[in-house]
Amino acid sequence: MALTGMRAFHGLILGVFLSPFAKTPPAVASDATPKWSLSTAIDEALRRSPSAHLAEARVESARSSLDQARAAFWPQLSVGLQYSVTNNSAMAFGAILNQEAFRPDLNFNDVSSVDDLNASATVRVPLFTGFSRFAQRDAADAATQMARLDQQAVQRTLVFEVARAYFTVLKARAFIEAASAGVKAFDHNLEIAQQRFAQGTLLKQAILDVELRRFRALEDLSRATHAEALAREGLKSVIGLESSVEFDIEPLDLESAPDLAEAAQRERPELAASARAIDQADAGVRVAKGGYWPQLGAFASLMFDHGFIENGHKLSYLAGVDLRWSIWDGLLTKARVSAAEAQVNRAQAQAAGLRIALNLELEQARIRLREAKERVAVTGQAIVVATESAHLTRARFEEGLAIASQIIDAETELTAAQVRNAEAKADLHIALAALVRALGLPSTFYVQADRAMKEPTNDEQ
Repeated sequence: MALTGMRAFHGLILGVFLSPFAKTPPAVASDATPKWSLSTAIDEALRRSPSAHLAEARVESARSSLDQARAAFWPQLSVGLQYSVTNNSAMAFGAILNQEAFRPDLNFNDVSSVDDLNASATVRVPLFTGFSRFAQRDAADAATQMARLDQQAVQRTLVFEVARAYFTVLKARAFIEAASAGVKAFDHNLEIAQQRFAQGTLLKQAILDVELRRFRALEDLSRATHAEALAREGLKSVIGLESSVEFDIEPLDLESAPDLAEAAQRERPELAASARAIDQADAGVRVAKGGYWPQLGAFASLMFDHGFIENGHKLSYLAGVDLRWSIWDGLLTKARVSAAEAQVNRAQAQAAGLRIALNLELEQARIRLREAKERVAVTGQAIVVATESAHLTRARFEEGLAIASQIIDAETELTAAQVRNAEAKADLHIALAALVRALGLPSTFYVQADRAMKEPTNDEQ
């Protein structure tokens, strides 16, 4: 019951923000071209888009770098196997001693060939590296977090681009509807004009004027049709599909849009990534300063030597510590520290500039959303007026009380009002998508809403 209640609450919250999108019916399987909803298009883009794959590859690369940095804290174990034959006096003497095969009668002025099979295992443990290991691990960890945040930013940008391309297709289809209505209207008006010409109440010039405007309406319809085809190809490109892949999109309710005026702004992943970039640069300074400190390590080796010629063998070991301290490196460490500090200053400046740019983006998104809402209201009223005007002018034209230029102007104004209204509605939702991104809402905003509103409620269960 608790889980069901949480799902219902989740659906309610998302429904408040995305009520118009919830009106989209589920995709219906078709024998012809499949239909994709906006959430389906977003899912496919997150799965197929090369930019999404590239972001994932960057995350994997950063994880590998972090694993490499962590490896510095572990002991390093290596094994070796070597077989050699020599008649060099010094080397032969060493091999005989390592095999415990020394004989008093050996003449080192005339040494015969001596062979040696050497097997060894060595362990090296870094004890102190001037804190550079910790700094390298911190830098790699910051880089990994930054890659994950960059991936989120890429996903949210991709969601916005898909939404914009989706609504652009819908806008182009609305243009087609308006242009088609204009063609039908001029077909009807041309028929009336021809009837009036036959009755002798209209000049031939008026028929030509109406017919010419009809051809312009056909041209507008052709342009809108090809614009819709280009918009569909643009949507395919954003998703990451080949041009040969065919699918159709489901219509959305463009009459209204969710109100995000009171939505709380979240931290953008770009800002969080810039903070991690500063952390990475700070760690780089500590790595560079490690050059001022000594390097201390311990090692231990276990060796087994066997000679087939002398038929001797021996197990031996070697252990110790290694201390190295660079007293003078020609100011190399100082130069590295200065370069790392410059990277910190650069990362801080970039973070400050990014914050200003994102604040500007947020304000622009809010202004464009308000503008689009006002345009929807104004163009909606314009359609009402233009429709009534066209209706009255048609009636007067049929009765011979209006001239051709008046009916042409009325039909043109109606088509233009419909086009502007369709454009404003689509721009409203594009502006909404931009505001969703600017507010830092999750990249799955539309997808979660679509799925949540399709889940059964308590009453349905």
